[in-house]
Amino acid sequence: MTDAVSGWPLLVERGKPRPIDCKDALCTGATARTAVAIADGRVLLAVVAAPGISLADLARWLANLDAQSALNLDGGGSTSLVIEGRIRTGSTLHIPTHLGVKKSAAN
Repeated sequence: MTDAVSGWPLLVERGKPRPIDCKDALCTGATARTAVAIADGRVLLAVVAAPGISLADLARWLANLDAQSALNLDGGGSTSLVIEGRIRTGSTLHIPTHLGVKKSAAN
């Protein structure tokens, strides 16, 4: 393995939203969030901008999109979506950790 991405908590497992055990306001409150999911063999990247969403609501939303598995990656001020070099949502914070997706020439 050369690269890894971590996150917490697991939001969806076997197509069902998981209970969110964290009772901290960061978990229960609405905030910007980033998540990754697998749905019907596709990878879904979810970015919810401010005012945001709770982890439980994010889990239910991803399960409704037929996600079989989903993981929360990040939240709050570091949540951003950049497409073709332009910030589409989020902040201009310089975050050293990111998940990048590159469109292949075959697409």
